[in-house]
Amino acid sequence: MVLVYAVYTLSHGSASAVSIVLLSEFLPMLFGPFIGVLADRLPRKPTFVLSICIQGVLLFGIGLTLHLHQLWLVYAGALLSAVATVASRTAGAGYILQFVPMDERKDATALQQVVISSMMLLGPPLGTAIYMAVQGQGALAVAGGLFLLAVILNIWVKAQKTPVSDAESHSFWYDLRTGLKYARNHWVMRFILSTGVLVGCSAGILNVLEIFLVTKFLHLPKTWLSVLLFVQGGGMLSVTPLLNRLTVPMKRLLPWSLIWCGIGMGLMISVRLWMVTLLGYLVFSVGNVAINLAVGTLMKTEVEESYQGRMSSLFTTAYGVTTGVFMVLTGRLQPILGVRFLIAAGSCIILISGALLLGFTIRYLKHSDSNLNLPQNSVGRDVDPLP
Repeated sequence: MVLVYAVYTLSHGSASAVSIVLLSEFLPMLFGPFIGVLADRLPRKPTFVLSICIQGVLLFGIGLTLHLHQLWLVYAGALLSAVATVASRTAGAGYILQFVPMDERKDATALQQVVISSMMLLGPPLGTAIYMAVQGQGALAVAGGLFLLAVILNIWVKAQKTPVSDAESHSFWYDLRTGLKYARNHWVMRFILSTGVLVGCSAGILNVLEIFLVTKFLHLPKTWLSVLLFVQGGGMLSVTPLLNRLTVPMKRLLPWSLIWCGIGMGLMISVRLWMVTLLGYLVFSVGNVAINLAVGTLMKTEVEESYQGRMSSLFTTAYGVTTGVFMVLTGRLQPILGVRFLIAAGSCIILISGALLLGFTIRYLKHSDSNLNLPQNSVGRDVDPLP
């Protein structure tokens, strides 16, 4: 949020500038598959700790460049920080499994979602307050300090030795090809990756247009963006325990979550009233939590531990590349088509795609119910229940 505020101010409200800084954060996700291989071959705790340490240092560096009023320096810092972000998320996927047994992984995913929702609930108002008090440099320094505090806390954590994916006997490229083959042949992973593409579509549109939804659609001050994000975080935090109690299979919950997100996006721009937009954010937040819970649970329970890094990075890449493409398109099209049209288009894409995925999921589960004892191939995937 601080970077968005800073770039919005430096560029005098340019949608293209906002989309570029957001794109620079997602561009390194193109290299996710390669980072995922390294995460599965290297000890996960040291990789995770080093990555978040680099993120903290880079935030300090970005803050120091703001007084130069050079946007390209901000873009470069955001790009390098994003590389470290991909590495920390990829290593963290397997790192968490060292502490959580199989039968508790759904609850662990819900707890992780509570932490994320709390961050979204408290982060926007605190970030806005700090930004208004000390401006961009001070706010980025605080953020960098929090990352370094996370480094200290994780150093104290006692972790088991990381199982690696036969790194001593297989080459880097062999592990990369094996991971891609695993994802291609595992129908749950194909389902998850398709979801990542669709979520990236909505994220790319909203990442760019959120601030313009406030300033140009609702005609409110830009600081009201923190109110919308506060409502979104509060909604996510409140519904997470309820969704975790659902007995609906995660494979069925996932497409319904996409449909719910599409409905929320549509509500955001249905009427030019801030209360209706808030309601849209609440509905969208419910779908967002359900997606995170379903994807996280399926990744932790359906994917073998030795493939966690590679599969997590592939999902990140599918999400990030789509987000980047839609951010660029949105930044270019916003002055021509307007905020309302673009968000409505994103809503339609998510709704139609979610309905199609729901139909495919029902068909897959119907066939898999009649083939309960599915054989395993050489990379440990489930044979597709459909011919």
